[in-house]
Amino acid sequence: MLLWKQRWRFREEFVDGKQSGGRITRVRLFSTIAWIILVLACINFMNLATARSEKRQREVGVRKVMGSGKGRLIGQFIVEAITTAYISMILAVGLVALTLPAFNHLVQKELQLNLADPIHLAALIIIGLVCGLVAGSYPAFYLSSFNPIQVLKGLKLRSSGAAWLRRGLVTSQFVISIALIICTIIIYTQINYTKDRELGLNKDNLIYLSQQLVSVQQNGNLHTQFAAVKNELLQTGVVENAALSNNPAFNVGSNSGDFGWEGKDPQKRILIGMEWATPEYISTMGMKLLAGRDFHADGVGGQP
Repeated sequence: MLLWKQRWRFREEFVDGKQSGGRITRVRLFSTIAWIILVLACINFMNLATARSEKRQREVGVRKVMGSGKGRLIGQFIVEAITTAYISMILAVGLVALTLPAFNHLVQKELQLNLADPIHLAALIIIGLVCGLVAGSYPAFYLSSFNPIQVLKGLKLRSSGAAWLRRGLVTSQFVISIALIICTIIIYTQINYTKDRELGLNKDNLIYLSQQLVSVQQNGNLHTQFAAVKNELLQTGVVENAALSNNPAFNVGSNSGDFGWEGKDPQKRILIGMEWATPEYISTMGMKLLAGRDFHADGVGGQP
């Protein structure tokens, strides 16, 4: 039952009765970015390993002369790569644990590592294994292919295929990095625009409380007793104004197509968002009307 609740939370959008998206889209997006970063790390490891190949030529030559086969050398290099991947993973988990409280404070969330979860632990083990195999596969085959006679004679081994592959890896790494940097800049500018744009209301020192959180004589009705509650709030000297609405700002949850006006096409049904609010709503939110008048206090049309 809990698993289905989690699925419902992340997959709450449906089209024609079929699941079409939801919060799971964001999870997939961040997962894709994480895998791209891991691919970049694997490419870096390949480049560094092949660039340092000259320092390990004599080691490979001596081991082959002593009887080590190509398969054993490949296994050794892959084990080294996997070990490096797991050490890096442990360091990464440690850094995440150290920076997670600051990140939670920044995004106002309560994210947890939850390493005790077998699924999370298994995922870390699999990710480390896959990264080690991917990053160490080409260097292992490349290093194990050295000719021991040429190596021990001190001849420099040149492989045009390896050089082209390194160039391709470096080029792909730069392309992916530039794309990520561009996407980061775009997202940063969008976040700044969202933070700094004019919202049409004064959000500073504005507090929203759900009606379920407000108790009026334990079982009272806040809607019918709002005037008394508002007067008590104003008398404190801390509250400048108060209003009651059925939804938070920017979260209009009701609409209707039954509105009519002069000249409206009777064949068209236009949905218009609706918000139930007390007359003090616009002044409390710090909104400014471009045209028309404010709400009447009696809710009918008399003078406020």
